[in-house]
Amino acid sequence: MGCQDPCIGDVTPTWGPDGASVWFTRVLGPFDDDDTAASAVLWTADLGGANVHQVSPEGVAGTYEEYSAKFLPNGDRVFLRLRNADLTNILVRVGRDGREHALTDWAISADIFDPSPARTGPTAGLVVFETYGHGAPEGIAQAVATVPSGCATPAACMARVKYLTPTLLDPDAPAENYNPVWSPDGTHVAYVHAYDGTDADPGYGADIWAMTWKGTHKTQLSDAPEWDFRPDWAYLPRHS
Repeated sequence: MGCQDPCIGDVTPTWGPDGASVWFTRVLGPFDDDDTAASAVLWTADLGGANVHQVSPEGVAGTYEEYSAKFLPNGDRVFLRLRNADLTNILVRVGRDGREHALTDWAISADIFDPSPARTGPTAGLVVFETYGHGAPEGIAQAVATVPSGCATPAACMARVKYLTPTLLDPDAPAENYNPVWSPDGTHVAYVHAYDGTDADPGYGADIWAMTWKGTHKTQLSDAPEWDFRPDWAYLPRHS
């Protein structure tokens, strides 16, 4: 995409809603003492590497960083905004009119997310995400949650956040859940279930699990000694 000095790299690429463009974060140096970049905001380009331009508004760089633009079926964009001052995150939706709507508040530090692919039904417009992805206070666990993308204010959105996994660590079986992703039909969520050792069982690891969009019927999908993370779904081919 033509990343040249002071460009450090182009990261978190995702498809545009039309499949004919790529969205990414262009990281520009130098870095300050907290390792935040002079600029790390959203850009886009066509598949030939042309029409490369910044999407994030001017004035964002240096105060915020923006990553991982993804799109709802109606064309609205959702992305992750990181606040440089304390390295916490919120989810932001940009409507087709260009107006921004914060979907979470800074306190829960929303992280890796996925907009529902469903066009109708109970999960249409839902965004699944992990929270407390960085620096969770002692006793607080990374968790998977959903938030509707159509609410008008952050307070209205936060009132409708639904946690699908526990937010507190169980001292007898400490575990955290993160890396959520929707199934292609928007009915289930795959995620990582990571467990820490205890005095009785010093082992630790991470496996892939799945659950319904309500957080029910949790099912373990992998059970290997390796650390399994960043799940995704695949379409099975149709046979005549």
